Amino acid sequence: MPLLLNLFPFIKTEGINHYNVQLIDRALGDFDSHGIGLSFYKETEAEALDTQKVNVRERSYKKEKRVGSSYYKVDDNFDYILVNLSSSNSSTPIEGLICPNWTSYIPGHDSYTFAVDFGTTNTHVESMQAGALPQPLMLNSVAVEKMVATLYNGSSILYDVILKQEFLPKCIGEDYCFPQRTVLSESERLDIVSIDHLVPLGDTNIPFIYEKESVGYGNNIVTDLKWSVELSSSKRVKAFLTELALLMRTKVLLEHGDLSKISLVWFYPLSMKIGNVRKLGEMWESIFAEVFGVQANNSNLIHMPESVAPYYFYKNLGTFRGAASTVASIDIGGGSSDIAIFKGTEAQPLLLSSFRFAANALFGDGFSDIPRGNRNPMVTTYVNYFKRLFDADDDKYGELNGILDDITEKQKSDEINAFLFSIINNQAVLGNDVFSYNKRLNEDAHRKIIFLYFYSALIYYVANVMKHHNIDKPRNVMFSGTGSKVLDIVGSQRDLDMMTQAIFERVYNETYTDSTFSVVMERREPKQITCRGALMQMKDPTGTQLINELNNIMDGFDNTIKVNYSLLDKEQLTYGDMDDTAIQQGVITKVKRV
Repeated sequence: MPLLLNLFPFIKTEGINHYNVQLIDRALGDFDSHGIGLSFYKETEAEALDTQKVNVRERSYKKEKRVGSSYYKVDDNFDYILVNLSSSNSSTPIEGLICPNWTSYIPGHDSYTFAVDFGTTNTHVESMQAGALPQPLMLNSVAVEKMVATLYNGSSILYDVILKQEFLPKCIGEDYCFPQRTVLSESERLDIVSIDHLVPLGDTNIPFIYEKESVGYGNNIVTDLKWSVELSSSKRVKAFLTELALLMRTKVLLEHGDLSKISLVWFYPLSMKIGNVRKLGEMWESIFAEVFGVQANNSNLIHMPESVAPYYFYKNLGTFRGAASTVASIDIGGGSSDIAIFKGTEAQPLLLSSFRFAANALFGDGFSDIPRGNRNPMVTTYVNYFKRLFDADDDKYGELNGILDDITEKQKSDEINAFLFSIINNQAVLGNDVFSYNKRLNEDAHRKIIFLYFYSALIYYVANVMKHHNIDKPRNVMFSGTGSKVLDIVGSQRDLDMMTQAIFERVYNETYTDSTFSVVMERREPKQITCRGALMQMKDPTGTQLINELNNIMDGFDNTIKVNYSLLDKEQLTYGDMDDTAIQQGVITKVKRV
């Protein structure tokens, strides 16, 4: 077959329409010199949809890779597609028709609520249908109404690979699922500075195969996506979030929900400035209107601090001991950690804070912009360990070996470590513990002290913040976020309970009078609980109202909930304080006390 066409989503809708079409053009025989183009028609109109309704992007060139790919964003309904094959050697084009066997979207009455945790390392999306429990966003192509429809039956190795590398997998929920690495795939030729905007599933796509399979020749993987006022970063973030919204919309369409009843909650780190929170909110409002066709308001598009939602998750599960006890929630991200302190009887948190001490302090390049993965002893030790395992069976682990080579070539410690952690979940290793990076680090007697220091420092700081603000010792310390996987390396549940309790007792200079202290963590799915907690809180209007009340408090000039604490007598430090001998002595005294 010299050409292939893939269509997303395969269900016909009215109102706001969004279709994405992937065209793959193979250089086979006489077709080597032909160019292929598509036009989209309605049955009732003689003219094709105009360029205002159809946006075309070329991503791969046939002359370079023997396979070309083009992407069409179609913003209107259509009934058939005209395929035009033209050649400089012939004045007569070859034409053919493709007539999709559409099924129509019949709206139901069910409402859907989605939660998006857009993180530096991983992104997670959960959905909640009215009256049901939250679950990770899943889509399939089993029924007549498909997520992705292809122009070929069964499977084709070449076409399936290009489909996954540059477009979408056929299903989301099993092999390719959320949480998903926060990365974008784009053509190496893409000029991010000059292009006016990025077309999701055209210029870029979320590579669900990243760290699982080869991302393909000529595709550039962009990591470290995060909100920024810098224009190039902003374009990529919008493309990433828009593709997520398109997947959410497709979920509602395929399950015949009501698009007008869709709602969404998104999260932000406490370290984000208020102005940037508002700008990111404006981006979400724009995406909400463009993709869902619904005007955003404070009841259908909600934002909240990412450290608050996990508390709602555990509270709804009845995890905490003592209804009126103090609870410390710690969300360990990649670049920063957030804390939220709650009192069981209070509707809002007592205190929120953020600090730049998180997973990248352990797994990154020491806050350097220069990659140092080739000089990081922990990284080089375990890259060599996994390399030996992969080399021992190239038939079984050859693809993983190639991915490891590609990622280590960039020498970014955080990216290499993220891949090493992901290996245990790869289908090729079938959960074999020898491939568990977590277990290897847990059993590494030489390096375990690093993780003990990290955890102790984290808890010591949180304890001092709480004591400084005259808050009672917590009965529970709960963890969330991708970075909280370090707890498995630190020790067992008993180890964590004893160590954490001892640090709080030392800082407060008083002991717990009973044995009800515990560390709480969702060990299997620490990233997911942020989304689930928010959705559980939003099950009834009262919970949504409390979230909006918290946002109003956070936006106010007299916000007393969010604090910073230097551990010194002076709350706010400046660069000029670095040469102050009193400040220096204060730091030394605090360190000695630890």
